[in-house]
Amino acid sequence: MIAVSNTTPLRYLIAIEQEQLFSGVFEKVFVPLAVHEELTKMATPERVRNVIRSLPSWYEVRKVRSSRGTKFARYKVHLWFLSRQRCIAANDNPSYSLKL
Repeated sequence: MIAVSNTTPLRYLIAIEQEQLFSGVFEKVFVPLAVHEELTKMATPERVRNVIRSLPSWYEVRKVRSSRGTKFARYKVHLWFLSRQRCIAANDNPSYSLKL
């Protein structure tokens, strides 16, 4: 199974040294580029940055198209940028769109 994740599950499972859960459950975890960039910022805990920078085999960074012109753009709702990126990535790949 393949999942698409935002920052929170990655950051906290890695912080508590439980990142093996990702490879135990999922073949791949697709991560929007904006999420990857957030996880590698200096404000992110060092352990999390180090694991993410090592690019684990289950972790795959995906570039996400702009939210303009998507079905999300027509709704008058506010989605945080990273959540919107995750939603668009999952929407682009519906056959494996388990969203974390």
